[in-house]
Amino acid sequence: MPRLRLIVYIFLTFAALVNLGRRSRTISGAVQRTSDYLKVAQPLPVRRRHVAIISKFNTNGEVYGIVAWTLNRIFTRNPELRGWVKLYTQWDEQRFVELAQELGMVPGEIHPVDDIYDDLARRDFATGENESIDLIWDMRPADKKFQVVCIVHNGLDTTWFGELREWTRRGAMRFLPISEHVAASSRSVLRDLSDMKYNRTELDALYEYVKIDVHYCIADLSSLIVPRDEGNGRGLANVMIQGNFDPKRRDYEGTFSELVASLKEDPAAWGYLADNSGRFEPDPNSIIPPFELHLAGMSGQLDIPLELKNIVKIHWQLSARPFYQVAQSMDVIIPSFVSGDRYYEAVGSSTIHTAVECNVPLLASRRLREAYKFLDDAATIVRPQAISEIQALKALRTGIPPQLATNNPMFVADVERMMAQGWRRPREGFEKLKERLWTANEQVIDRILRDE
Repeated sequence: MPRLRLIVYIFLTFAALVNLGRRSRTISGAVQRTSDYLKVAQPLPVRRRHVAIISKFNTNGEVYGIVAWTLNRIFTRNPELRGWVKLYTQWDEQRFVELAQELGMVPGEIHPVDDIYDDLARRDFATGENESIDLIWDMRPADKKFQVVCIVHNGLDTTWFGELREWTRRGAMRFLPISEHVAASSRSVLRDLSDMKYNRTELDALYEYVKIDVHYCIADLSSLIVPRDEGNGRGLANVMIQGNFDPKRRDYEGTFSELVASLKEDPAAWGYLADNSGRFEPDPNSIIPPFELHLAGMSGQLDIPLELKNIVKIHWQLSARPFYQVAQSMDVIIPSFVSGDRYYEAVGSSTIHTAVECNVPLLASRRLREAYKFLDDAATIVRPQAISEIQALKALRTGIPPQLATNNPMFVADVERMMAQGWRRPREGFEKLKERLWTANEQVIDRILRDE
């Protein structure tokens, strides 16, 4: 049987995979402010104490690294469990994980992915390096079977389900999506597969018994965040789009086109003067600093219009610390999703998590808020969908509401609410939101450790 193709998997076992010793791990003071519901006098009735987290993707550190952090918090506060977490990747560099190590969020050592085969087997029996993980599971005694937890980013991706069946059939598989809408799409896919009446392969996979929980990819980056002077009165000037430079995922072309049109119509509103070459130069007399659009990405290539050469700032392949420092310096983050339902129905976007982590307001539509249900008013600026992101940014920057030829009272009320609330959001609201999400994460991981 071929080896299991590792995507982002968590293995939860009864016995230690390897002897890591008993070194204690520390967590930051900000982490210790989270819910203390797991502080108990007696050992928790958990069945899983030793966790291996495996990934073959260099860009998923901010996903599985935060799961490791949640586990680390639980085990640190409950040393009687003698629990630990071990990370395996195939990459020498994991940008977020390296930062998480610096901040004391995750264990200090990262292991090669292929070590998992020997480590899963070593405790109870010897096995050759080419043994498959499902065979290792079969050979383990009944009281030492491990669970496999898949962290799901795209609820509609079924390309790996051929390997999934071996685990769902055993009752050894759980899903851990990164948002509620990803969880909903995963449930829908599993229900459809479970109802394929004449497909014995899918029916025998027993998909209906796969348990699905949500774990939010929100880290504690408080030590990186420079406190804002909320009373300085400076207008909206710095906005970021975060994501690979892929026009199929982010609406760069539409954003550029609309921004150029708005600049030509009213350059002063953005803090610029038009010159004879078609470019826009900063207006030295502007009351508000000139508007800048920051683009942060790891791959791809973009053609920046000539008119925007002084306005668009590229942040290319930043390591974790510089990236988060740039992000937290923004006034607003915009999703700039392309039209369609990808990021609203099935796929989780790291842009949403970045904004919350960095205490930066996210310009959101009601549709986005309905998809990412964990968001609240403390972290978002809600615009009517009839108003584009560029129109909303201009209105928030100038204080002049956009004009549409409609008297629809619901639309008018939404515009008035957006303008009245403005674009600033106090730090305290973000901190309360993050505390709530960290507590929810701990409750979910606690259930998984208990096999609930």
